[in-house]
Amino acid sequence: MGAVWHAAGASAIFVSGPFERRFRDIHAVMQQIRAHAPQFEFVGQVLLGGPVSI
Repeated sequence: MGAVWHAAGASAIFVSGPFERRFRDIHAVMQQIRAHAPQFEFVGQVLLGGPVSI
């Protein structure tokens, strides 16, 4: 994403621009994924019928 940001040039920095909004959205999604990573093992155990420790 950083390479795309640089390729977009100076117009990418404007808050009113569509590129800047998508850049923020992608970063917000990545933060959400990182926040939920510890839960992946638990969800996998539940879905696969394995032992679950609470």
